[in-house]
Amino acid sequence: MAESINSLSQEEQEILLRLEAIREKKKILERELEEIILKEKGKEIVFNIVQVSGANFIIESLARTDVLEMWKGVPQRQFRGYKRKDFGSGSKNETPGRNLIPIKEWEETKEKIEALPDTSIEWTDEAKERYDWLINAPGWEVDVTTHRGNLAIKATAGPESDRNSTSVWKIPGAHWNWSEQYWLIPVSEGWRIFECLQDAKDVVYTEVAKTLILEQIECRGRLDKIAQQEDSDDPRILQLVREVWNENKQTHEPFHEWLLPFQKVGIEFGLECGTRFVLGDKTGLGKTGQAIAIAELLRLKDPEMQIVCEVKGANIRNWVREIRNLTGEEPAICVNTKKEKTEAFFNIIAEKVPYILISHDMLGTYDEEIDEQTKEVTRKYTWAELFKMIKPDLLIIDEAHLIKSPDANRTKATHQLVDIPHVILLTATPILNRTEEWWSLLHMTDPIMFRSHQAFKNNYTWDGQTARNVNELHDLLRPRFIQRLKKDVQKDLPPINRQTRIVELSKEAKVNYNLALDGLYNDLAVYDPKGKGKGVINVQHILAQILRLKQICAAEKPDYVADLATELIDQSENGGKVLIFSYFKAIAYRIAQLLGDEAVCTVSRTEDDFISMTADKRDDLFQETKNNPDIKFIVTTEAAKEGHNLEFCDWVIFNDQFWTPAAHDQCEGRAYGRLANPHTIDVFNIIADVKIEGWMQELLNQKLVIIEEAVEGVESTRELEGSIIQALISKIKGEMYKE
Repeated sequence: MAESINSLSQEEQEILLRLEAIREKKKILERELEEIILKEKGKEIVFNIVQVSGANFIIESLARTDVLEMWKGVPQRQFRGYKRKDFGSGSKNETPGRNLIPIKEWEETKEKIEALPDTSIEWTDEAKERYDWLINAPGWEVDVTTHRGNLAIKATAGPESDRNSTSVWKIPGAHWNWSEQYWLIPVSEGWRIFECLQDAKDVVYTEVAKTLILEQIECRGRLDKIAQQEDSDDPRILQLVREVWNENKQTHEPFHEWLLPFQKVGIEFGLECGTRFVLGDKTGLGKTGQAIAIAELLRLKDPEMQIVCEVKGANIRNWVREIRNLTGEEPAICVNTKKEKTEAFFNIIAEKVPYILISHDMLGTYDEEIDEQTKEVTRKYTWAELFKMIKPDLLIIDEAHLIKSPDANRTKATHQLVDIPHVILLTATPILNRTEEWWSLLHMTDPIMFRSHQAFKNNYTWDGQTARNVNELHDLLRPRFIQRLKKDVQKDLPPINRQTRIVELSKEAKVNYNLALDGLYNDLAVYDPKGKGKGVINVQHILAQILRLKQICAAEKPDYVADLATELIDQSENGGKVLIFSYFKAIAYRIAQLLGDEAVCTVSRTEDDFISMTADKRDDLFQETKNNPDIKFIVTTEAAKEGHNLEFCDWVIFNDQFWTPAAHDQCEGRAYGRLANPHTIDVFNIIADVKIEGWMQELLNQKLVIIEEAVEGVESTRELEGSIIQALISKIKGEMYKE
C-alpha cells in the first residue's frame, strides 16, 4: 500500500489524503445524526388544545417526524404556522405550531395521537368546557327574535354544524350574528328553513317559530295564486272599496265602478304582502289609481295616517288631480323656498294633511341660512329628515326606476325613509339597463333582506352587468313584485290598433340622405367604440351622424302627417282629437303650422331656436284643449310622455321614432287612458322608405322584449344601455361592406 502511495505523484497523494479526511468526517456526522434522531424520537410531545373556534380545535404542539406524518393524514386540517418573531436570527424555533382540525375528526385523531410514543394531550379549561358543552348540547334551535322580524337559528358548533351551516348559508339574506352567536333569516325567507334543515339532527322549532314559518309558507302560496289570477276572488276587496265610496260619495269617483278585474288583483296582492311591494304594471294600466286605492283602504282603519307621494316633478300636478278626483282630499305640495317650506311643514303637522307630494329631487334638499355678520352657513333639515320626524305611514314612490342608482342623491334621500311601515313603488320599467338596478327598489321593500348592494351584485350579477342565479332572484321577487303586461289583461281593455305607413323620400331628400350616409360610412371605417378625445370617431360621433339621417327622414313627413291627421278628423262622425309626436322640436312646430288654427303645439319658435314649454304650461295647455271643440290637433315632443292625461285623444301619430320602445309605449299611454277611461285608439307609425328607419323600428321592438324577459325569467341579460345604437351600427356596417 505504501509502495502504491509512493508511486503516486505529489498531487495525487494530497487528493487521496483529503478523501480520507472526508470519509472520517462523514462517519462522525453519521454518528451525530443517529444521536439526534434517537434524541428527537425520544422527545416528549404535548398536544395542547388551547381553543375551540367555530367547529374546529386549535391545537399547539412541537414538531416531530411521526407527528408531522400524523397531521398530514387529518382531513381538512389547517396549519397556522409559527409566530413571525420566532424566526429571528439565531432562533432554534422551539415554539409550538398551531393546527386547526375539525371537531368531527377529533375522535379518530385522538386515537392516532395516543398511538404515538411519548405523547400526551392537555386542555385549557376554556377549551375543555366548550367541547363538553358541544358534545352534550341539544341540536339546533329555531326561534324568533324581536330584531326587526327576523327568524333566529341558535346553532351549536357540533359535528353537524358544518353541513347545517352550509345549508343555512344558501338561504338568501341569511347572515351570522357573531356577537350573539346565531343565524338571522329574513321572515320572508323563513319558509326555506324546513327544507334546508330537513336532514339535520335534533332540530328544535319553538311553537312561535313553527307558526310563523307555516304562515309564511301559506302567505307565499296565496301571493302566487293572486299574481296568477285574472280577477280577485276575495270579496273583501270590492266590499272595502265600496266602503271607501260610501264614506265620501259626494267628494270623489266611485272606486268600485272604475276598478278593472286585474286592478283588484293588484290591490289584493299589495294588501296581502303587507303593502311593501313593487307594482310594475305597464304604462296605461292604472298604477297611480291602484296605489291611491290601497292608501284609501288603509285609511279606513286609520283615518289619521299620512301618505308621502314621491313623484317626478313634472307629474306633481297630475297627482294632485288624481288625489282630488279619487279621494276628495287636497294634498300638500312641498317646495323648498325657506318660507314656503316652513309653512308647508307646519301645515302638514297641524292639520294632519293625509297626502303629501314631493319630487324625487326635492326630497334630499335643504335650506341654508347665512349669518350676515360672520357669513357662516347653517344647513337646515332636508325634507327626508323632516318626514322621518313626522313618521308618515305610507310612502308611494312613482317612477321608482329613478332611484335605481345607489349613489344618486335622490336615492340616498329616499333610502332614509326605508323604515316607513308601508312602501309602494310604481314603475313600468323596474330595470332599465342592468339587473343590478333591482337592488335599490328591493331595498325599499325589505331593507334587511336586501341590506347590502355589494352582496346583491355578487349574488345576482356578473360584474354588475349580466344576470346570474336568475331563478333564485325571481323567487325573491315573487312575494314583493307584481307586473301585468297589456297583452296579459287585453280582454279587460279595449284594443290599440297599430299601423305602419311608409313615406317615400323626395329626390332632394334622397340626395341629402345618401350624402349623409356616405359620411357615416367613412366615419364607420375608422370608428373606435372606446375612443376618447378630440378627433376620435367614437360612439357619440356616430350617434350624431345617425341622428342626422333620422332628421332628414323626419323632415319629409310633416305634409303626410298633416294630411293623415286631417283625414282622420274629417272621416270621424263623433269628432275627436289627434295627438302627434315628433322627436325634433322644429318638425313638431312645422306640423302644427301646417294644421293651422285647429292645432296647438308645445313648441314655440324664437329668433334663435325652438323651445319647449315647461311641464306646468304643457299641462295647462292640455287641460284647456280637452274641453275646446275648436282644437282638433295636439302636436308635442317626447317631453310629454310622462305626467299628462290626454285620454280625450282618439288617434296617435308618430312622425318619427324615439330611441326607446318605452318612450313609444308611454306616449301611447297618454291617449289610451287610465283607470275608468281606457278606450280604443289608432296608432300610426310613419316610416321613411329607407333601411335605417326599418331597422330602428325592429331593434326597438327587440329591446322591449329583452327588458320584459329580464323581469319574467331568462337566465342572462345583456347590458341594454346603448345596445340599440351598437346593434344599429353593426347593421349599417354590414350593409356598408355589402356595397
